[in-house]
Amino acid sequence: MRTVHLSKLLVGTFLMAAAWSTPALAITEVITTKGPSLVGETFTFKVEAADAVGEVSYRWSFEDDDQTTDFEVGRSQIDHVFTKPGHYAIAVWARDSELNTTSETQTHLAYYPVTEKRATGSTTIVYDATRNRIYNVNQDNDSISVVDPEALTKVGELAVYKDPEALALAPNGKLWVLHRDDYAIAIVDPDTLQIERGFRLPYASQPIGLVMSPMGDAA
Repeated sequence: MRTVHLSKLLVGTFLMAAAWSTPALAITEVITTKGPSLVGETFTFKVEAADAVGEVSYRWSFEDDDQTTDFEVGRSQIDHVFTKPGHYAIAVWARDSELNTTSETQTHLAYYPVTEKRATGSTTIVYDATRNRIYNVNQDNDSISVVDPEALTKVGELAVYKDPEALALAPNGKLWVLHRDDYAIAIVDPDTLQIERGFRLPYASQPIGLVMSPMGDAA
């Protein structure tokens, strides 16, 4: 009798443990659209919900316009247009007929279309493919040097304004030289290695960077 009793007790305990270890189903969701989008173009966000009971309603929130929709049955996807580039938080809530609710967030990238030419960065040395020359700033003696990249020899040097900081080649082939202490720009003709003209920037602005737009329409 004792053996049977213990066996029943063990079986009962096992069944109770098994019952308690079985997880209760709860609604879950995942945003399936992960890629970036172009500024000004419509992008469709989609979400998938699982383990829901009955109809599922969805609520969306977009950081860029600070708008949040109301819960709406079946709205598992939504169109959105970003008007500015940036990283934006996207949030969506899912709720089933038994009011089980879950949420999912995602960071979305909106960007401008890639330009035909590569983006540029401020630099102290530039290569002139048209003339096969390298230009660099000499901050210690307020000048720029011209170097032959094949012979590795200096072919010229020009005194400029105070503290040259950066260089950039304009679309018309002119060399722009940015000066920090003189808060000025000198425009140099690379063929004659002479300053054609110069102009001041805001007083004591101490600029440190200079780039040309990939579109060639601005510096």
